[in-house]
Amino acid sequence: MSLGELPPEINSGRLYSGPGSASMSLAAEAWDETAAQLYDIAESYGSVASMLFQVEQHPKSIAIAAAVVSFTAWLNAVAARARQAARQARASADAFESALGAVVPPSVIDANRALRLALVTANGLAQNGPAIADTDAGYERIWAQDADAMYAYAAAAAAASTLAPFDSPPTVGSGQHDPAVAETAWSLIAAPQVVSAGGHVMPVIPRALRALSRSPITTFDACLSAATSPLSKLGSLSAPTDFAISRLSSLNKTASLKRAAALLPLPGQVGGATTSATARLGRASSIGALSVPQSWAKAAMPRGIELQTSDSDYVLIDPSNLLW
Repeated sequence: MSLGELPPEINSGRLYSGPGSASMSLAAEAWDETAAQLYDIAESYGSVASMLFQVEQHPKSIAIAAAVVSFTAWLNAVAARARQAARQARASADAFESALGAVVPPSVIDANRALRLALVTANGLAQNGPAIADTDAGYERIWAQDADAMYAYAAAAAAASTLAPFDSPPTVGSGQHDPAVAETAWSLIAAPQVVSAGGHVMPVIPRALRALSRSPITTFDACLSAATSPLSKLGSLSAPTDFAISRLSSLNKTASLKRAAALLPLPGQVGGATTSATARLGRASSIGALSVPQSWAKAAMPRGIELQTSDSDYVLIDPSNLLW
C-alpha cells in the first residue's frame, strides 16, 4: 500500500510508537568501532609485512609477506566501507528524527477527530456545517502533511542505506607454495569471509525502501490539492441543505393551515358566512323549540297536527294540538 493511502493515525502512530532512532545510532557507533579495529589490525599487519621483507629472505617468508600486504590493503578498504556505513547509519537516524518532527503528533489528530465528533453530535439544526467543513479540511491537511513526511523519510532512508558492496578478501596462496604457507595464511581468510557474507544482504534493503518511497498518485494529489478544501466544504453543507428545506416546507404548511383556519367562521357565526347559505337557513321549519328542514313539514304528520306558517316563512307547530 502506498504511504499516501494510509491515514495520519497510522503514519504518525508508527513513528511515535516505534523504537525510534536509537538502534540506528547504536549501529553507527558499532560500525565506527569496527572501522577503528580494522584500521588497527591493518596497521599491525603492515608492520609485520615490513619486518618480514627486511629481516627474512626465505621464500616462505616472502610469500607470507606478500599475502599479508594484499590482505592489509583489503583490511583498509573494508575499514573505509565500515566508516561509510557508520555515516549512513547516522544519516538514517537523522532522517527518522526529521520525519518525526514533520508528521503531526497523534494528540493533535485525536483532538481534530474529537472536535468533529462533538460538532456532528450537536448538529441537530445543521448550524455546525461550516465548522465541520473546516475540521474536515484540517484533517485533510494533516493527512497530506503526514504523507509528504513519510515519502521524504522513505527516500532519505533509501539513500542512506545504499551501501557499496564489500569486496571479497584476496586469495592467499595459489597452490604452488608449500602447504605450510597456505595453512599459515588460512587465518587471514577465515574471519574476512564472515564480514563479506553480510555484504550480500545490504543491497536488498535500499531497493525495498526506494520502492516504498515512490507514490503513484503524487502528481494527481498535487493537481487536486487546490480544490480539496472547497469540495470538502460543499460536501459538508449539502447534507444540511435538504434538512433545512424540509424544515421550512413543514413550517410553511403549518402557517398555511393556520391562515385557512382563521378564515373559517365560528359555529355561532355560520349564518353570516354567505348570502346563499342565509337564504337556505332562513326557510327552516320548527317543531317546538327545534328548527327542522321544510321537507319534514311535508311528511305525514300525526292526526290532529296543523301547520302554521309565520311571516318569516318558518313553519310553526303548536305542541298543545298534538294528539298522543
